[in-house]
Amino acid sequence: MQDINDCWGKIHFTGRLEKNILYKFYQIAEIGVMPSLHEQCSYVAIEMMMFSIPLIATTTTGLNEMISNGVNGWKVSIIEKDKTVEIPVATLKDIIIKVLSGNQKLYKDKIRKAYIENYTITQMYEKYIKLYL
Repeated sequence: MQDINDCWGKIHFTGRLEKNILYKFYQIAEIGVMPSLHEQCSYVAIEMMMFSIPLIATTTTGLNEMISNGVNGWKVSIIEKDKTVEIPVATLKDIIIKVLSGNQKLYKDKIRKAYIENYTITQMYEKYIKLYL
């Protein structure tokens, strides 16, 4: 807890937002962090890719399949031990620092490309048709 004391004033819990306001937040975001334990096909991850936001997420089902480590995001492995699941905060912190210290333009170009190739409405439609027909 001591590691985050300086961050409290920089974190905002907004609750539900209208789409136009949410998209304004995406436009100013420098990084997206999804330390989820359960996800499926994440609309939030797709939206982050749509806005070229560097995404750091856990290897939970769904996000693990959506993210290629170092290409359209970064993965943090979930640790399972003694019937509990943990997210290694130190690893998450190290990756956040690495991404924020790196070449943002290069990251954003790769992320946007992954979105265009895999998650546009047209791409998703074609994949669903192929899956079911």
